[in-house]
Amino acid sequence: MAAVGNGLDVRRPAVEAMTLAELIGKWHAEKAGNVRHRDELKTKALHYLGPLAHRRAAEVTREDIGTVHSRIAHRGPEAHPEARGRRGAVGRDRSGRLPATADKWRATINAVYTWGMKKGLVVDTRAAGIDAAFDAKGAQRTNYLRGDELLRFWKALEADHDVDTRDALLLLLYTGQRRGNVLAMRWSAIDLEHGIWTLGAADTKQRAAQSTPLTAHAQTILQRRHADAASDFVFPAHALPGSRTACNAS
Repeated sequence: MAAVGNGLDVRRPAVEAMTLAELIGKWHAEKAGNVRHRDELKTKALHYLGPLAHRRAAEVTREDIGTVHSRIAHRGPEAHPEARGRRGAVGRDRSGRLPATADKWRATINAVYTWGMKKGLVVDTRAAGIDAAFDAKGAQRTNYLRGDELLRFWKALEADHDVDTRDALLLLLYTGQRRGNVLAMRWSAIDLEHGIWTLGAADTKQRAAQSTPLTAHAQTILQRRHADAASDFVFPAHALPGSRTACNAS
């Protein structure tokens, strides 16, 4: 107590011995209520760090973070031994790389260090100044269906015998909403009488409630599905053999 009274920061030994994994854990615990996908961010951060996660946060260098960032960007699912053999990784380009994932990973590590600086746990961030691996401008969607392509698309869609798939794709087109939101649509959020679909704050990137007008075509699809609805979900999943209940397709 006397040492504290004289200005000694008794927290320093514990802070200096904190590993990067522990720093990420503390960040995750405090951000648990206000960061979307926080569990996924923590898991990915630790997954790609590998053994580096157990090094003291103060000893991890910018070069260390840059090396991992580059490895994710250029080696994709092979960036960590545990990832070998996995397929279908989101953000992978044709060469198998994961540049967008690499940038999101770096942003997460930077957020952790920045938070740690504000808490007095680290003195600086080790993820700042690393060049982006993903060329967002070059990846902008510039291809559109035109002429005969558009006609073939509509014919293929109309010929699809999977009603759920066809309806989901059409609602994506008619509402302009994200796939996850369309697949998770609930009848309780849809006002068929006035043609309004209300998304809660937890379902939007802006964390604010949003009302989406339903076009006549969208309403026709929803009215048809509502007539035979047996679930609160617009697109309920089919029960698997031996299961007692069905889970939503989202």
